[in-house]
Amino acid sequence: MKKKLIILFLIISSSLLISCSSENKEEIKKTSLINVEDYSLISKKELKKLMGSPQQKEEWTYNYSIPLTTWSYHDHRFEFIFYENQLIRLNINSEKYNDLNGDSFPYNSDEDALHLLGLTSDDVSFSKRKNTGVARRYTEVNSKIYDIWFCDINNNKVDTIKITFASGIF
Repeated sequence: MKKKLIILFLIISSSLLISCSSENKEEIKKTSLINVEDYSLISKKELKKLMGSPQQKEEWTYNYSIPLTTWSYHDHRFEFIFYENQLIRLNINSEKYNDLNGDSFPYNSDEDALHLLGLTSDDVSFSKRKNTGVARRYTEVNSKIYDIWFCDINNNKVDTIKITFASGIF
């Protein structure tokens, strides 16, 4: 009887923890800049459904041989980079991209920075991490995100965030 009560208690406790963390994740997604996992490796057609037509399209070559296409939205706030019709990187730029006196993205902790992307520390718990003082990088994040790079960090503000969905090009 005692074993059954303990097992029942563990099941109830576990389900409460799971529901609390999923509610928290949903709240984070509502206040984030973008939910990056939703964009992992999508096609141009899928992006158009989510974001509409881009303000600008640019064809360019990376490392002299890799043809890429960038679609920009909201005055370059979001830059989606495609290789062979598959989204491989997303750059998110603060207002400083267009105006040096513009605002950066503020954050108080690593967790806050991840919340900008609709992520929690649980989403990056197994990633490799590197902090240079002006950049913070998470690699091998999860099955949807290869790399997250918070660039140009100064006084708890970040200017550029790069999310790579596929390894091997950048």
